[in-house]
Amino acid sequence: MIAAPAPPTPAPARPLADAEALSGWRVRLADAEALEQGLYASLAQRPDADLSACVGEMTSYRQTALETLLAAARTPDKVWEERVEEQSLQWGRTILKILSRTRGGAFSRQLTAARAHHRTTHWTPAPACGYCRAPQEFEHLTSPLGLTDRRTLRCPKCGPALSLPPTLDPPDITVPPAFHPGQPAEIHVTFPEQARGLFAVHLRPRSTRRGSYDHTDLTVTPGRHTIPLTPSATDTSLELDRIWVVHADRFHVAYHQRRLPLLPHPDPTVHQQ
Repeated sequence: MIAAPAPPTPAPARPLADAEALSGWRVRLADAEALEQGLYASLAQRPDADLSACVGEMTSYRQTALETLLAAARTPDKVWEERVEEQSLQWGRTILKILSRTRGGAFSRQLTAARAHHRTTHWTPAPACGYCRAPQEFEHLTSPLGLTDRRTLRCPKCGPALSLPPTLDPPDITVPPAFHPGQPAEIHVTFPEQARGLFAVHLRPRSTRRGSYDHTDLTVTPGRHTIPLTPSATDTSLELDRIWVVHADRFHVAYHQRRLPLLPHPDPTVHQQ
């Protein structure tokens, strides 16, 4: 008796994790494109050559990542996600450059662009502002385009303090009570266990002169980072300084703002360097 031939072995299905990963990256790339579109809209109203160059670089990295993603959807290989991760890292490095390469840091432009394709669903109460003690509110945002939701924190007197997607947990940021011209101060930024990506800590005066007092780019690792920042010794006018912490990870961005006064040193024997 001749045995019937064994049925052909079915081709292995693509692992579900690959499909989930592809879908997750598609959403992140759509989020990045929406942010870039918001920045391009801002440039149409108020040109800035440095900001335009940064956004152009971001778009180039995102498009390369999208091409890798589309190729992986057709013919997945073992390293496609590593290539997308590398493009997201370059995209993140570029968006952090906006703070130091543009005249005003473009912080408010980024905040506006990050919510350009979202709408407010509701508000919830939040702790009082650390600077003026006014009551703050959380604003919860969703997108009719299917983009990732966002949450913002706003003080009615000081303005925005936070804007982030749910994929990025906010770090704990500890700041001194005030800055003094020419005197270093320590900023402490503590990230949760699962945090990753890149972040920048940026000090800028109220004025819109090019550059900042001080700026640091770092790789995110869980735990506490201590960042020394020094206000310029030549800017002695008393004003409100801003600390910006920007966290970029896999085409998602979170923004944090703290406001501190610039005051004369309480010890008159301490001379500026």
